Amino acid sequence: MREKRLSRRGFVKQATLGAAALGVSGMTWTGEKTARVFPGKMEPTEVVRLLNQDITGEIDAILTYMRNAFIIPQCEARCEMEEIGKDEMRHVEWLSGLVTDFGGIPTMEHHELSFGGDSPRDFLKRAIALEKGAIAQYKDHSEQIDHREVVEYLEVILWEEEKHLKEFEELLEDMME
Repeated sequence: MREKRLSRRGFVKQATLGAAALGVSGMTWTGEKTARVFPGKMEPTEVVRLLNQDITGEIDAILTYMRNAFIIPQCEARCEMEEIGKDEMRHVEWLSGLVTDFGGIPTMEHHELSFGGDSPRDFLKRAIALEKGAIAQYKDHSEQIDHREVVEYLEVILWEEEKHLKEFEELLEDMME
């Protein structure tokens, strides 16, 4: 028997609590122009490069999810896609804050977009592929980056991406029934 799907409000509450437990919930840009010092051996420019790759993936997801949410007829998939797109926006905020903390400039680039097809099922399959890619990338970057505070942010984002994947998979499964 499948466990009960967590409501959007419950999901955001859990994500916020998880981020707070790791000390990352109040992420805001301070306006400082000097880079913070983080313990670790990895060069700040390499950390910025990896974080900007993560931002690019988040922007791809935001644009894809929001566009698809606008054209899907009113249904649960439409609402979830839009809400998850908003979660991805929060990830960009956190990642951009880290990039600037390391003295870098957050990217606003995205890959050539693929929206997944013409139907809600196709859009969910595309969302699943994007989430799987994000999960793999966050795991890889968490292993590469040796700055504990940055890895804590990535772990919170990874947890949310895993929840997104599960939500999209359940929505697709419900549509197939």
